[in-house]
Amino acid sequence: MSDEKIYTFTSSCIFTVPSNVSVSADVLIVAGGGSAGTYGGGGGGGVLYTQASTFTAGTYTLNVGKSDQNSNIYYEDTLLFDVPAGGRGADVDGTGSNGASGGGGSGAQGSQGTGISPYGNDGSAFGGGGGAGTPATTLSGGDGVEYNSVYYGGGGGNEVVYIQPGLGGGNASYGGGGTYLRVPGIPGFASVGGNGIIIIRYTSDVQLHVTA
Repeated sequence: MSDEKIYTFTSSCIFTVPSNVSVSADVLIVAGGGSAGTYGGGGGGGVLYTQASTFTAGTYTLNVGKSDQNSNIYYEDTLLFDVPAGGRGADVDGTGSNGASGGGGSGAQGSQGTGISPYGNDGSAFGGGGGAGTPATTLSGGDGVEYNSVYYGGGGGNEVVYIQPGLGGGNASYGGGGTYLRVPGIPGFASVGGNGIIIIRYTSDVQLHVTA
């Protein structure tokens, strides 16, 4: 019986499927989360989950996005998947950027960024960044998408207690939007978005040949 194989990529690389074979794999692609502005939280990085994707013999390039960067997969020179990054959060009196999930706004109606279906959701005008799973709610970032008990692509918040890059709605482990923390009497802190990730899972005797 063939064994299940799981390849987890947290940085960009190249892999090769051997000649005369192919694999049918489930693929999770998470882009980088959007950075926080000086008011709004960043939108969560886009999340795409596909089942039974066919990888034929040949060379594949995986680009795993960092903060504000897309994640994608190429077969030779052909783009197979391209998942957008989260939108940047708004600066004071500014507007959140559009992205996979929109960046949080600056408090004015309509200042939030817009999300891109099916990768994410809208931000909130009042500072919360959109998440891959749900839109932002006022100051809080939207939830990420759960995959094997891990959340991906959560939106960053405004005035939340976390001071780590990429945490927010759903406490996303990867692709979370940056958060903006304001504490009275000290300068605010705007974090970068979390890094993306790509996971490939299949059941077969075929081994991928991975190079950095």
